[in-house]
Amino acid sequence: MFRKNTVKIERFIKVLNNTELGLGNTKETYIHIRKEIDIDFMFIGYSDQFKSKTDSTESYPLKLTKNREIRIVGLGTYYRKYGLEGGDVIILERVEDNGKTSFFISHVKKVDTITLSKVGNKGFEILTKNSTIEKHKLSSVCKYNGVKYSFDLKFDTSGKKRIDSPDITDFYSLELKSLEDNSVLSLLQEVVDGEMLEIIKVESDYYLSEIKSSFKQEIEL
Repeated sequence: MFRKNTVKIERFIKVLNNTELGLGNTKETYIHIRKEIDIDFMFIGYSDQFKSKTDSTESYPLKLTKNREIRIVGLGTYYRKYGLEGGDVIILERVEDNGKTSFFISHVKKVDTITLSKVGNKGFEILTKNSTIEKHKLSSVCKYNGVKYSFDLKFDTSGKKRIDSPDITDFYSLELKSLEDNSVLSLLQEVVDGEMLEIIKVESDYYLSEIKSSFKQEIEL
């Protein structure tokens, strides 16, 4: 009897922010890892190179660092080559196939999407570059959890995320009003700090959903 070969794929998926992309004052490029996420699995048996799934001739020597923050570094060349922006998604993969372990890097570019990150009680930071909404009010109708709302996304104030933050960030407010009963929903209270919202435009319609800023995924084939 032949033994069935199992392919195990472990992924780490992260929505990038502008600081990770080197657009802050420090100009450092990296992936920030939240403390509650165990990322060590991605570097077990690591051979010093993540192969690009976009261009098989390329590989990137990423490294895991644990200092004041947990980071994956060595991403600057990849970010610049593919023109990644805030709100885009980076994907790291560890694949075990018939005793061989391989490591891969890929990404997803977001199109017609506004990605918002909650920053405490200060408001939402817009991660995506979109000059049409920069410090301007965007009002329309969207679907959120199956319900239709009118929504207002508008610039509120500028300030530092933390006392020691080197950069000034623009903060936005986002308020929803139900078209069914006129009840008002403040998403600043609904969304967990550090997590994100996506406003996706499909033709002339908007759809609003909550997304995790980072998560792990495991698949067996």
